[in-house]
Amino acid sequence: MKFTMSRKKFSFSLIAHFLFLLFYLALQLPALYAQADPSGEIDLTKCWTYPMNDGAGTKLVADGIRIYVGTADGKVAALSLDGTRIWSSDFGGEISSDLLALDNGLYLVTSSVSSDPLRLAGGVLRSVSKETGITNWTVKLPEAREHFLQGYRGKVVAMSQTGIIQAFNSHDGSTLWKRDAAASLSSRPLFSDGALIVPTDDKELLVLSISTGEIESKIGLPFRPTALGRTADGDLIAGDERGNISSRASGTGRTHWKFKSGGEISSISSIGTNLLTTSHDNFVYFLASKNGGVIWKKRLPGRVSHSSEVFDGFALISAAEQNGAVLTELANGKVSGQIVFSDEETLVYHPLATAGMIVLLTTKAVHAYSVNGCTPKIKAVHEGVPAPQSKESNI
Repeated sequence: MKFTMSRKKFSFSLIAHFLFLLFYLALQLPALYAQADPSGEIDLTKCWTYPMNDGAGTKLVADGIRIYVGTADGKVAALSLDGTRIWSSDFGGEISSDLLALDNGLYLVTSSVSSDPLRLAGGVLRSVSKETGITNWTVKLPEAREHFLQGYRGKVVAMSQTGIIQAFNSHDGSTLWKRDAAASLSSRPLFSDGALIVPTDDKELLVLSISTGEIESKIGLPFRPTALGRTADGDLIAGDERGNISSRASGTGRTHWKFKSGGEISSISSIGTNLLTTSHDNFVYFLASKNGGVIWKKRLPGRVSHSSEVFDGFALISAAEQNGAVLTELANGKVSGQIVFSDEETLVYHPLATAGMIVLLTTKAVHAYSVNGCTPKIKAVHEGVPAPQSKESNI
């Protein structure tokens, strides 16, 4: 009798554990299948939207704790990871650089607005408190249509499109060094391993030490460079106005391989051992870094405007005038999902991945999406992750 009762208790306990397991699995099923629907597409969940009610957004950056968005009329707003506005500042003029978020501040360049489109405006480099939006210090920059910023070991390097490159102390704005490239910059410079690779209209790549500003080497090119990248092995990748992409040894400039597309190269991104590149021939190319071989290529309905890896193995790609963006699997180039915007809404800045979310800036709003739930994963800020009272605005 005792043995029989023991078996009954054991059987009941086993059944109870089995039912509990089934219940637990049932709760987990939505999470297990949240990323892919039966068709194999990834389900991107919209977490929040921040409307741009008082100005068109043009710049976007995130530091793992906050999201910063700049507008065409010189305003910047800081958002929390749930899309709530923390502060907003109006710096006047227009923002003529990207936003750079470092440990000790947010950096940007503002320029005066001129009615003459041919007239170059003087710029002002600003260090802004990330907590309050109040300006810490300012430094005047040369006249230029555009400026590029890079942070490195307590420095902020400002590269003006007209060819003047300067390094400033990020804490007080004091000048550390200044260099004249003797030519206008033809595209965005590349930062890698303590060096700046500067493309010029003279069909050259200048390799500068970011510590001293000294020119370490020059690499001549057959055509004007329009996009730069660097492989995991340290080789320089240069795209040009004629649609050529070449891999070159960073020290000697010796060419390893070449690839030819049908239009000007607009962007190059190194992803693992491969390269995600875009061209004005409306194609996206995924190339092998070692030899330039085409892993896949995809034609878009218009000129490719933005492309970024948003999480491991996937990139978000959009074409000009396209009311949305396509999530593409990098292994094979297949469409794995899509984001659809409202009518007359297009992407205006490259997608950002921060705190487990994909953040997009469009002509109408800032949107945040996720594939693993909408709880932000806050991360610490590290430098190089490349005061007057501020005036409130309603962006």
